[in-house]
Amino acid sequence: RELQSVKANRRVQESEGGEKNQDSWRELKAANETIHHLEKEHERISSKYSILKEKTSQLYSERERANLKMEKLKLQAHELNQKNLQMQAQLTQSEMTWKREKDEIQREISQMSPVQQESAGMQRLRDCNRVLILELEDTRCRLLEEKRRRHEAENLSKCSRCHGLSSKSSVKGEVFSSNNASPPAHAKSFDTLRSRNLSPDRLQVVLADTQGSPSVLNLPWTSADVLETSGLQSPSPSKQHEVMDAS
Repeated sequence: RELQSVKANRRVQESEGGEKNQDSWRELKAANETIHHLEKEHERISSKYSILKEKTSQLYSERERANLKMEKLKLQAHELNQKNLQMQAQLTQSEMTWKREKDEIQREISQMSPVQQESAGMQRLRDCNRVLILELEDTRCRLLEEKRRRHEAENLSKCSRCHGLSSKSSVKGEVFSSNNASPPAHAKSFDTLRSRNLSPDRLQVVLADTQGSPSVLNLPWTSADVLETSGLQSPSPSKQHEVMDAS
């Protein structure tokens, strides 16, 4: 009986020990699964941290570049402010100089006699007439040259349309030779206008020589002829006086 009781007790202890070993194995397995899950979570958090760290470094670098640009803009704004102040000072000085010169001129004019004032006005009128002559000459020559080029281009297009592509090179050679052989624009325009039998009211300009004695320059065209060539209308006398006053 004692032996049987001892064997029974041993069996009970062995069964209890087996259950304890199974419980510890279950706990170890659960702990291993928890560790594996925590390792995966750690990897996920580490990847997020690396991404955030890279973005942070990019933001820091962008902030540095923005700070550098801001410094450059501040320097440029300071330089522009300095230039603005200099320009304002120069403008103020120019205005003062202009007012002073204007006052001196008005004072000199007020001190002049009527004859001197008239001679000064005539001198200004002569200068305006000289400028007007040069502008009219330039406009006349430019318009005639443009008309000649347009006429040659029309002839060239007609010839190329009639004779085909083969004759285009020969026509260009003839035009080129005619251009080289043509006289200067001033001489050609002078002969053209002279052959038009212009009206006798030619443009007369009073020029002042070194002694102050006026001389008359007769030109082979009139202002109306030049305006007619350009397709414009002759300005009214009031407009002419305004142009002379503005000059």
